[in-house]
Amino acid sequence: MQSGTVIDRFNFFRVTREDELILVTADKMLKDYSACNQFDDRQCEDDRQEGKWSLYCALVEACYQVTGVEDTQRAAIQIVRRIIDHANRGKVAVHPLMSFNNSANTGFSDVKKVLSIAIDEARKQLNLEN
Repeated sequence: MQSGTVIDRFNFFRVTREDELILVTADKMLKDYSACNQFDDRQCEDDRQEGKWSLYCALVEACYQVTGVEDTQRAAIQIVRRIIDHANRGKVAVHPLMSFNNSANTGFSDVKKVLSIAIDEARKQLNLEN
């Protein structure tokens, strides 16, 4: 997976500082492999209880921590979806975050790379607006 201008090939999302903070918070929640849940079921209560996060649940929880609302349509989460869609060369998945997270081909470093690219993309978009 390579960094760069991934998002400009897709829809341009209205990114806010909250979206950047959501991505940074999710990245911190997935601090190391021991905090990673590789068996996402999109039910996040067990992730909260165990302190082990799937990519989806880390983003949803980070969204809640930052905004007080679990909004899966936030720009932060949409950017991550688009990065995964791009990496999968447009292969359609009903739940792309879950499919990516649970894939035998996805390692912890891949999850961290997606978040890193998403943070960079959010910051680029915020800089374009200033």
